[in-house]
Amino acid sequence: MNPYDEWYALVRAIELVEKNGGSVTIINVGGTDNDQTIRKGRAIGATDAVH
Repeated sequence: MNPYDEWYALVRAIELVEKNGGSVTIINVGGTDNDQTIRKGRAIGATDAVH
Protein backbone atom coordinates (compact mmCIF):
# COMPACT_ATOMS: atom_id res chain seq x y z
CA MET A 1 0.00 0.00 0.00
CA ASN A 2 1.59 3.22 -1.08
CA PRO A 3 1.01 6.51 0.78
CA TYR A 4 -1.62 7.64 -1.71
CA ASP A 5 -3.62 4.44 -1.25
CA GLU A 6 -3.30 4.70 2.50
CA TRP A 7 -4.01 8.37 3.16
CA TYR A 8 -6.11 9.40 0.18
CA ALA A 9 -8.19 6.31 -0.46
CA LEU A 10 -8.36 4.22 2.71
CA VAL A 11 -8.58 7.06 5.22
CA ARG A 12 -11.13 8.90 3.06
CA ALA A 13 -13.22 5.74 2.76
CA ILE A 14 -13.16 5.32 6.53
CA GLU A 15 -14.24 8.96 6.98
CA LEU A 16 -17.18 8.36 4.64
CA VAL A 17 -18.18 5.23 6.55
CA GLU A 18 -18.07 7.10 9.85
CA LYS A 19 -20.31 9.80 8.38
CA ASN A 20 -22.72 7.68 6.32
CA GLY A 21 -22.39 4.12 7.58
CA GLY A 22 -21.27 1.07 5.64
CA SER A 23 -17.99 -0.81 5.61
CA VAL A 24 -14.53 -0.71 4.06
CA THR A 25 -13.10 -3.91 2.58
CA ILE A 26 -9.47 -4.27 1.54
CA ILE A 27 -8.96 -6.57 -1.45
CA ASN A 28 -5.40 -7.77 -2.00
CA VAL A 29 -4.11 -10.09 -4.69
CA GLY A 30 -0.61 -11.27 -3.92
CA GLY A 31 1.54 -13.59 -1.90
CA THR A 32 1.97 -13.93 1.82
CA ASP A 33 4.47 -11.06 1.72
CA ASN A 34 1.39 -8.78 1.49
CA ASP A 35 0.03 -9.87 4.88
CA GLN A 36 1.64 -6.86 6.56
CA THR A 37 -0.20 -4.52 4.18
CA ILE A 38 -3.52 -6.17 5.02
CA ARG A 39 -2.82 -5.95 8.75
CA LYS A 40 -1.90 -2.26 8.41
CA GLY A 41 -5.12 -1.49 6.55
CA ARG A 42 -7.16 -3.28 9.19
CA ALA A 43 -5.29 -1.39 11.94
CA ILE A 44 -6.10 1.92 10.26
CA GLY A 45 -9.78 1.03 10.30
CA ALA A 46 -10.85 -1.17 7.41
CA THR A 47 -13.72 -3.43 8.39
CA ASP A 48 -12.84 -6.50 6.33
CA ALA A 49 -10.08 -7.89 4.15
CA VAL A 50 -9.99 -10.39 1.30
CA HIS A 51 -6.69 -11.98 0.37
